[in-house]
Amino acid sequence: MWSVLRLKGQLKDARFLGENLYESEKLHTSFVLGLFAPRIYLPAELGEKERVYVLAHERTHIRRRDYLIKEAAFFVTCIYWFHPLVWLAFYLMCRDMEMSCDESVIRSMGKESKKEYSAALLSLACGRQIVNGSPLAFGEGGIKGRITNVLRYKRPAFWGGVVIAVVLAAVLLGLALNPKEQYMQDESYKNEEQPVALRDFLMGQAEMPLGNKTVTVELWMTKGEYFDIEHAVPGGGIYEENYQGSYELRTVDSWGKVLDTRKLGADLSFWGEETSCNFPGKLDLAWTDYNVDGCPDFTIGMAGSSSTNFYRLYTVREDGTLAMLCDSEIPGQAGAELSVVFEHDTSSEGLPLLGYFWNNELGVGEHWFYYYNQETGLYEEGDKVIPKVEDDGETAFSEDNGKSDEDARLLTEEEAARQTIAEAAATEQANGKTAVSQSAGSDGAAAHREGFIEPVLHLHVSDYLADSEYIDTSLLPEEEHRALAVLALQELYDLTGTQVEECYYYYNVQGNFLFAMSEADMDHDRTFYCRGFDEEKFAGAFVIPQMHFSNARRTWFSPVYQYDLPENFADMQDVEKAVWFLEHSAVFQGGTVADYWQPYRDDIPQLWRIAMEDGTAYEVLLDNKIDAVTDIIGPYPTSDFEH
Repeated sequence: MWSVLRLKGQLKDARFLGENLYESEKLHTSFVLGLFAPRIYLPAELGEKERVYVLAHERTHIRRRDYLIKEAAFFVTCIYWFHPLVWLAFYLMCRDMEMSCDESVIRSMGKESKKEYSAALLSLACGRQIVNGSPLAFGEGGIKGRITNVLRYKRPAFWGGVVIAVVLAAVLLGLALNPKEQYMQDESYKNEEQPVALRDFLMGQAEMPLGNKTVTVELWMTKGEYFDIEHAVPGGGIYEENYQGSYELRTVDSWGKVLDTRKLGADLSFWGEETSCNFPGKLDLAWTDYNVDGCPDFTIGMAGSSSTNFYRLYTVREDGTLAMLCDSEIPGQAGAELSVVFEHDTSSEGLPLLGYFWNNELGVGEHWFYYYNQETGLYEEGDKVIPKVEDDGETAFSEDNGKSDEDARLLTEEEAARQTIAEAAATEQANGKTAVSQSAGSDGAAAHREGFIEPVLHLHVSDYLADSEYIDTSLLPEEEHRALAVLALQELYDLTGTQVEECYYYYNVQGNFLFAMSEADMDHDRTFYCRGFDEEKFAGAFVIPQMHFSNARRTWFSPVYQYDLPENFADMQDVEKAVWFLEHSAVFQGGTVADYWQPYRDDIPQLWRIAMEDGTAYEVLLDNKIDAVTDIIGPYPTSDFEH
C-alpha cells in the first residue's frame, strides 16, 4: 500500500494525453493504475512503435479487468501470508497474466510483430519482479521468460488452459441451444449435396483496442454457398474449398451491440459492381495502426490474378464505425493470407506502407508505395519501384550449355528477326539509303506528321516540389520552356497519333518535361508522359534523352493511345517492333543497327538494347499485350553499361 501511495505522489506532474492516458518524464516503464477508473501511464521517452505495442498490452489488461483480479488475489495472499504455496500461486498468476496479454497482442497484430514487440519489452524492462499488489507494468519482471514465450509463442500455461476449458464449455452450451450455429461450426454442411446454401455465417473476427475499450470486428457471409473444387462451375472455385456470396463487416462492442456494418462487395468493386466475394475459409483479421492515430486498421483482400492479391484497407473510428483508409486497392503477393499486415514505417514522413505487384508483362515484381495524406485522412498511391535484382552469375539453364528448349526457341526467333533486319538494311544500302532516310529530318529523327494542333499548356509545379533542388522554373524564359513542351507533345503525336488538346506540365533541371491532364493529377504524380531532352535542346541537361509513356489502356489518367502501327505489326518479332518504335521516335539520331539483345531476359524480357554501328545504343521497353511501347531511351554513348 505504501509503495502505491508513494507512486501516486510521483505522478502528480504527469501530463494528460486524452481519454485515460497520462505521460510522465519520471517513468521508465508503463503501467495501469486505479481500481474504479484505471489509467494508463506512459514514459515520455516512449517511441511511436513502442507506444502501439504498449497501449495494446495495457488496454488488454483493462479489458480483462486484470487490475481488479490482481488486487483481489493479493488481498487473499495477505490473509494467508504464512503459506508459501499461496505466494507461489500469486507469483505464477502474475506471470501468466502478463504472458497471456503478450500472446493476445501478438495474435491480434500478427506473428511478424513478435521481434518488435520483444524489443519493446526489453527496452522497457523495469528490473526484478516485486511480489506485491503494485500496478500492472508492461516491463514487469520475468522479461527473459516473456520474450522467450513471445518468440516461441508457446501454448497457454495451466491457468490459460482453465480459462479455455470454461470458454469451450460455454460455447458448447450455446451450440446446444442453437442447432443452426452448431451446424455451421461443426462443418457438417460439407457432407451435404453441393453447393450448400449458407446464411449468417461468421467467417472471421478479431478483438481490437479502441481508446480505453475494445471492439470486435467481424466478417459475416450474409448469403452465399459452400462448394469444393470438384463441384465448382467452370471459371469458379479457385480454392480447394470456396465460400462464395455476399459479405459484410460488423463492429461489435463488449456488450454485443452492433456499432456499424459495411457491405464488402461494394468496396471490392474493382471486380465488378456489388461483386460476390469468395474466400477459402475462416479469416484471422490482422490489424495494426498504420497512421498512428490510436485506431486499429486492418485489411481484407481477394485473389486478383494467379500472381497478385488485391486488398482494401479499413480503419475503425473512435465511435466504432468503419471507414476506408486508402483511396485504392493495395496489391500483395498471391498465396498470402487474405488479411495481412503490410510492411510499413511509422517513423518516416508520410507513414509509408508497401504493397507488392507482380507485373506479368515485364516478368518482375514491383514495390508499390502508399503515403498517408493528413488532409484527406487516406493513404494514396505513390511511387512504383522495380527492386534491383543482384546477378549471381548463374541462370536457370545452368546445364546443357545454359540453354533449355524454351531458351533455344527464343534464340531462334531472335536469329530470324536479325536476318529480317539485316536483309532490309542490305537492300536499303544497295539503294543508297538508310533504314530511316525516307522519313527522317536533317538530324536523323523522324519528320513531323501533318495535322498536329498546338495544345493549351499550363505550367504547374506542385507545392511539395516547390522547394526541391531539382526544380527551377527560372532556368529558361517562358517562351523557351513552353516551346519545348509543345515540341514534346508534337513528338508524342508523331509516334503515337495522340493529339493532346490541353494539359499541365513542369520541367526540372535535368532536362525532363513531365505532363499531366490536371493539377490534381500532377499533385499526385499521375503523369502520362515524360520527355527528357539532351543538351542540344536544353542547355545543362544531364540525363540520357528519353520518352516515357503511360498508355490509356493501362492507366486511367492517361490520354495516350498507340494509333499508328505498321500493317504487318502482328507478324513482326519483338525485336523488329522495338526497332520500329525506336526509328519512329524523336530520340533516334539515325544510323544503322549493328546488334541487339535482351540485357535482362529473365527479369524484364520485353526490354531490348539496340546497338548502332557508331558504338551508341538505345533501350526500348515494349508492352506487347496492348501493342505499345512504354520507354525509349538513348542514345547511350556505349552499349556496354549496367543500370
